[in-house]
Amino acid sequence: MEKITENQDFLSPYIFRKLKRIERNKPWSKSYWLNIGDEKYMFKYDERAESNAQKLYSEIIISKLCEKFDVPCVKYIHAVNESFFNSTNGVMVKSFLKNDEQEISFKKLRYYEELKKIKDLILPIQVIYANFSPICFARGEFLIEDRVRQLLNEQDPRHKRLLKMEKDFLNRHKKELTEFAEKDYFEKNVTIQTHIDRAKEYCDKYGYKIEGNLKLQLQKIAIIDNITRQTDRQEENMSLILNPQTKTARLAPLFDNGNTFGFAEKVRPGEYPYCSRQYIELTESDYKEMADKTTEIGAFYEKVKNFQDEDLNGFLEQLKIEAKISRDNNKKYFKDESLSAKSCDKYVDDVKGYYKRGIDFLENNIKKYGGLSNNLPDEENKINF
Repeated sequence: MEKITENQDFLSPYIFRKLKRIERNKPWSKSYWLNIGDEKYMFKYDERAESNAQKLYSEIIISKLCEKFDVPCVKYIHAVNESFFNSTNGVMVKSFLKNDEQEISFKKLRYYEELKKIKDLILPIQVIYANFSPICFARGEFLIEDRVRQLLNEQDPRHKRLLKMEKDFLNRHKKELTEFAEKDYFEKNVTIQTHIDRAKEYCDKYGYKIEGNLKLQLQKIAIIDNITRQTDRQEENMSLILNPQTKTARLAPLFDNGNTFGFAEKVRPGEYPYCSRQYIELTESDYKEMADKTTEIGAFYEKVKNFQDEDLNGFLEQLKIEAKISRDNNKKYFKDESLSAKSCDKYVDDVKGYYKRGIDFLENNIKKYGGLSNNLPDEENKINF
C-alpha cells in the first residue's frame, strides 16, 4: 500500500482498497481508523453526497488556511475507498497522537470526576453500542450521557430496545443514572479563561505541565472559527494531548472542521442550534488585545484581516485550479454532481462571503468593546447562525 505523502495536492484523491479497519471512531459516525504503513489514519465520509462534498471541501480548505496562518491543524486530504461495486469519497487524516500519548477532550476536563464516579455503570451501556474504543471514550462523553437518557426515557423509541437488554441494570442503578442524566453538560458563553482554568486544574491535579501559550492558541482558534463560520467547535472538538512519560500536556491541533462555511445552512438547516461562540467566547479583554497590533494576538488578527484583501482571491483561485487538475486526472471518482466543477467552484466562491462576514463581525466588536465595560458581546451584535 502506497504511503500518503506530505505534499498531497488539494482534492488529489488517495485511493485505497481492502484495508482492514482497526477500530471505528464513534459507534454512530461514518469514520474509522486504518493502518497505512506504520502510521494510523482516519477515513471519514458521509453517505449523503451533498453533505460529504461540503465537509470534504471545508476540511481541506481550512487545513490550507491554517497552514497559511501558522495555526496547528490536522491535514485533511481527499481519499477514496474503492470497491468493485461502489467507491466512497471522503477525507483521510493522520492521527495526531504519538507513541503512548493520550487525548482528553475539554468536555471531559469539565466533568472528569463525575465521569470517573459513574464509569463502572456506563461500561455496560458501552457494550450495547459496541466498538467503543479508547479514542471514543476519551471524546464521546455526550454519547454516554445521551444513552443514559434514552435508557431512562420511556417515550424515547430506543428505550424498549435498551430496556430489554438492560432491565436489571436499570433497576439496580436507576438512582445514580438519573442523577447523572439530570445534569446539563452543555454550557453557553464559555470564555477562553474558563477553558484555561479547567485545563490548569486538571493538569495540576494529575501532575502535567502545559506546553505553549494556551491563551494565545485558544484566541487564534476563536478567530479562525469566526472567519470560517464554524458551528461545531463544541468541547468534544477541542482536546489536550497528554504525554504520560514526560508529564506534559499541549493543545491538540484543530480537527473536525467540516461544519463550516455555511454547512448548517446549506446541508442541515435547523439541525445545529449551537455556534462556536457558545464554546469559545471572545470577551472585551480579548478584543482589546486584538485591536493592539503590538500584541501577539493583535498581530495575528491583522494578518488574518489583511489576507482577505490581499491574498484570499489568489488562494481560492489556486484551489480551483488544483481541484480541476484532480478531476481531469481522476474522472471516475468525480461522477457525483456534488463533486462537479460547478459545485466546487461555487463552494470555493462562497468562502469569500463567509470570510468577509466573519471579519466584519470581529471588526464591529473590536470597535464596540474597545471601551470600558467587561460585558460579553450582546445578542444583537452576533452573527445569526
